[in-house]
Amino acid sequence: MAKNLFDIIPADFYKPLTSKYKRMYADCILLMFNTFKPEISYGVDRDTVVRMLMDYFDADDDEITFDDETYESDSRDKANGVIQQLKNTGWLEYEQEALE
Repeated sequence: MAKNLFDIIPADFYKPLTSKYKRMYADCILLMFNTFKPEISYGVDRDTVVRMLMDYFDADDDEITFDDETYESDSRDKANGVIQQLKNTGWLEYEQEALE
């Protein structure tokens, strides 16, 4: 029996795209994909992604919330919040670097 799409993806996968901030998440996902498309198979350094998202948020002074209680207005906090939300919903994975 063939697997169904919803047997494979996490239950909250579409949550960012149905949330109050769906346009922001869509912008961030597309920005990350288009910026790092050639490097996807090799991964991208988290600090690089944070800096790229910070540039996106520097143009936006709106406050956003990630847990319905804490409002973030700092571009670094917004970038880290987006990364965490995308990780929690299955859009991103963290890969640990091997220590030599």
